Amino acid sequence: MLLAVVLGSCNSNTLDISLESEPPNVQIRHYDVQLFESNPYKLEQKLDTLAQKFPAFINGDYKNSAKIDGLIEYVENPLNRKLYRKTQEVFTDLPKIEHKLLDGFHYYQHYFPAAPIPDIYFYISGLNYESPIIVTPNNEILIGKDMFLGSDYKVYAQYQIPQFISQKFEKNQLPYEVFRRYAYKVFGSGLQGENLLEHMIALGKVEYFIHAMYPNSSTKERFCFTDEQMVWCNERVPAFWKYLAEDQMLFNKDYHEYKKFIEDRPFVSSLERSSPGRAGVYVGYQIVQEFMKNTSTSLQDLMMIQDQMRIFNESKYNP
Repeated sequence: MLLAVVLGSCNSNTLDISLESEPPNVQIRHYDVQLFESNPYKLEQKLDTLAQKFPAFINGDYKNSAKIDGLIEYVENPLNRKLYRKTQEVFTDLPKIEHKLLDGFHYYQHYFPAAPIPDIYFYISGLNYESPIIVTPNNEILIGKDMFLGSDYKVYAQYQIPQFISQKFEKNQLPYEVFRRYAYKVFGSGLQGENLLEHMIALGKVEYFIHAMYPNSSTKERFCFTDEQMVWCNERVPAFWKYLAEDQMLFNKDYHEYKKFIEDRPFVSSLERSSPGRAGVYVGYQIVQEFMKNTSTSLQDLMMIQDQMRIFNESKYNP
């Protein structure tokens, strides 16, 4: 029964379209390799070359002595060097991950043909777990490779990163997290909400967007749910929805009161430890799915809709 429910979490292939266009030219560059495979005391001689290849990191008055000292200190930092060595062990299949990123941007180019394609940089973030992926104002994606070394990597626990957060630090989650952060940056104007329900739908739009970029992926994989959490979602969402409605939480405007339903947490209900912290986002994703089934809305239009209640009303959602 457990297997049947988990397998049932795999999405249908309604978004699995044939891409006839040529894939976009995505520049993927490895800032970490350039730095940590070099003699730190000879970096000053390479600054002009590095500035051309990595403008997201080497820019402005980069020959300033203070900046040079800071760069050397960054490269010589024992933690950063340890993290870099670990990435070399873990990312032996990096070309496969790069290919998956390129596949995602091929779909992105199909749905948003006029949108610019970002450059991608890998680097060592120094355990910046709050922002493992950064999208710059210049449309650059900075990927902290050290934040995808495996949920059981002991350094995460040593630096007191909560397990419910580090469980997403798997390298197979990297492409999904890239597009999640990219969606927040690019479509921010359409991801607003004044109450819990609107926030659930706004975040559900992001998850639907990720599904469109990876149409053959499963909900379980994209949400990074365990088997038990996925079973809970499939079985308990009607009761969860009823609870939110009867407790008048859906239209609650106090973020501090309702954030527990949409943020990363060990569980959403202390009485049901298999209930995922982002259960509200999962419901929002279901609402968006129903909306897209019932309307002729394009993905491009969906991401720009600011009236989340329109999505709810036209979805006719009734779990």
